[in-house]
Formats: sequence, structure tokens, C-alpha cells
Amino acid sequence: MLQALLNNKLSNINIWKEDLKTSTVLGNLIYLPSSKIYNILKNACVIQTHQDIGELNSYAFWPKFSANDENITNSNFVEPDVILQFEKLNIIIEVKIGDYCGQYIEQWDKEVYSFLLEYKYSKPVILIALGGCANLHREERSIKLNNKQINYYVYKSTWHSLLSSLKKEYNNISDYAHKRIIENIILGLHTFGVRDTTWLQTLNKQNLNINQNSISLINSSTWKH
Repeated sequence: MLQALLNNKLSNINIWKEDLKTSTVLGNLIYLPSSKIYNILKNACVIQTHQDIGELNSYAFWPKFSANDENITNSNFVEPDVILQFEKLNIIIEVKIGDYCGQYIEQWDKEVYSFLLEYKYSKPVILIALGGCANLHREERSIKLNNKQINYYVYKSTWHSLLSSLKKEYNNISDYAHKRIIENIILGLHTFGVRDTTWLQTLNKQNLNINQNSISLINSSTWKH
């Protein structure tokens, strides 16, 4: 699937589909060792949990959880994008295709609540909001399950932060098989328009060479009107 996408063999597929982006990136991330998966996600959204979360015991893409509960309204079922169940931590990932809008707290609470109904509360759970966040501040949320209040954290990441984290991990590992997996994920992100961005404030102002024609254009009447 990924190689066909990278080599333009899927010309009839709309690459701006959220599920395709999810499967291309996160669907290949799971082939890495458990510690690498966690490091990449941890660095992408600054997760503050214990470093050792154990092995990835199971995962699921778009699982459908029952919404037959009085605490879940306006839904026939609840469908998180990705579930990663490590030995010591459960991670729910809610994906939005763009970086600037789409995430909302009601969906987070429903997904955590329905997940805990399905699997019971046996270890901490966090939710990663990938894309679609108005801000990147960590949020602490709480839900009530069987008259017990359960707190969970929402960690947020942009797609560009994930790209940066992947590149950092790529440079820190020596295993060529793992490098190839990360390289393909990075190429997949490029296909979806996620590329490195150099912000103006990071540039060395002493070495900037500004084109005088650009200054003239800005000062022209075309821009003023």
C-alpha cells in the first residue's frame, strides 16, 4: 500500500482522506520495536509518563466500541482511530487530517469512556490528539465510570512535530531495518504535504541576504491597494 502510494500507483485514491493518512503513517509505525514507537510518540507531543511502558501487547485501527450507555449520547458506536495497548500504558490516538482544527473534548471523553467499558481500568490511559488542535497544551480530563472518577491526560501533536520526532529517532538508531521503516513513514508524510518548515524567527539574521526587488514589490502600489 505505502509503496504504491509513494510511486503514484494509486492515482484514483484521494490522498486527503484521513484514514489513508492514518494507515500510511501509524500503520507502519507499529512495525518498529515497542520502545521506538513510544519514543517517537513521546517526543512528538512531550508525553510525561514513565519511560518504561513495556511491550506493545496489542493494537487496533478504528475499533468500534458500543455506545449503548447512558453516558454516551448522539452515537451508535464510538470509533477511536488507533488503540495501542502496552504492558504498562494504554494509548488512544485520535487523528485529524490537518493541523489546525477538528479535535474536541467531547469526542475524547467518549473514546476514553467507551475504551474503559470495553477493557476495564487496569492501567493508566492517555489520549494523543494528532492534528486538529487549536493549542498544544497538555490537558487533564476526568470521566466517571461506575461511580469512580478516572483522570486521564490529553497530549497534543502536530503532524510536523511527528515528522521532527521521526527524523530525530532516525538519526539516533543504527539498525538499518528500523531506519528503512522510518524513512518510508517520512516519505509517506511528504506525500501528504507534511514537510520541514523553516520559521523566519529561527533564521540567522546576520547572514540574511534580502533581495532588493522584493522590498520594492512590497512598497509598490499593488500591495498598498
